[in-house]
Amino acid sequence: MKSCIKVDYYVEMIKNNDNYIFISTDNCIKYYDYNLNFVSNIATLCELIFVHNNYLLCGESLSKNSKLYVSLYSLSDNKFINYWSF
Repeated sequence: MKSCIKVDYYVEMIKNNDNYIFISTDNCIKYYDYNLNFVSNIATLCELIFVHNNYLLCGESLSKNSKLYVSLYSLSDNKFINYWSF
């Protein structure tokens, strides 16, 4: 088992659920198992807001129109399944 993850990118947030550790960067969300082995990454510019065992909630705010854009990512389907704007 590894004891650390070497990162060469800016880390915005680290969250976890029962299965994975998620690291939100400026252009993707990388996730690792609890043995710190890389599992996959999600190409997105949005920030990680909330982590569930089946879903990730991501969001971004664009200052030009003051709207918040929120996306729901399914870990089982490996894709974004819903979008909202407020």
